[in-house]
Amino acid sequence: MTIPTDDMAAAGVDPTVIAAFDAVNAAFSALRNTLKPATMEDLARISAEVHRLRVAVAGSTGSGPVAPETLARIADLETALAAALARIEALEGGETPQPGVAPSLVTAGVISPVTGPFGTVFDLTAPVFSGTPTPTVTRSATFDGQPVALVGDSFVGTGPGELVVTWTASNGYGAPAVSTASATITAALTSPVVTDDPAISPAPATGGTSTLDIGAATGSPAPEATWVAQIDGWPDQTGTGGGLIVWPEVSADTAWTVTVTWANGVGDPAAVTLEGTIIADAPEPPAEWTLTGGAGEIIITAMPAVPALIGTGGEGEITIEE
Repeated sequence: MTIPTDDMAAAGVDPTVIAAFDAVNAAFSALRNTLKPATMEDLARISAEVHRLRVAVAGSTGSGPVAPETLARIADLETALAAALARIEALEGGETPQPGVAPSLVTAGVISPVTGPFGTVFDLTAPVFSGTPTPTVTRSATFDGQPVALVGDSFVGTGPGELVVTWTASNGYGAPAVSTASATITAALTSPVVTDDPAISPAPATGGTSTLDIGAATGSPAPEATWVAQIDGWPDQTGTGGGLIVWPEVSADTAWTVTVTWANGVGDPAAVTLEGTIIADAPEPPAEWTLTGGAGEIIITAMPAVPALIGTGGEGEITIEE
């Protein structure tokens, strides 16, 4: 059984602590064939190394955030020592030793959920390993590539990044077995906020068209826009993103509204409404016309047009056409 120290060095752990762990590792290396050369004196020597390790940790000023992990590893080491002691006592009592079996992964470790905004509590479920003797499992973690201490079986991200947790099982036989799980922490969820108001160009006109610029909004996740154009007495027009609005030909001034709504499933949607009036075309002025003339003469003057009519003058009938 060994205690990995590479990640501790990378995290800037006090060299005294690392040296103490290395001493324990060396002592366990001497017991790799535990059931053959191991003696009570060997166990006493390893126990002394554990004691020195605790002293080194207590006096270290550089352990910093990895101190909880360090103490957890010491606890694992003491568990392994107790198991070794029990096996040696059984051997001295005449028990036939069982052959050692290297560790193997039975059930992988899990982080749940696999993604979430920072502030989410991520639960860690340890893997299951098999082996003889029972493997000792150590755990390490990184957040965005930097070592991070884990306390208990949960983790709360303080910013966006990737959490990677590695469990390593070893028992002195064969290569250690490893299980790794990861989770992604995203930015915090925020409701939509409009940063640029929508606009219509050109201005609405009877029988014309206008292009709708939906503007812009922020939020996490990124919000999406929908819009609806409502014209009194006419069917609604709807769309997503920008679009073209068709204005009907109206005979009287007609009110309209265009509402753009941003939503992302967080909080309340953000909406902006534009409103105005379609101005109807002015009607053509009525025709102005006159009939003048002396005896035997008729002069017709019309502006801008003479409507069809029938007029009677004198003894005959006069038809005036446009």
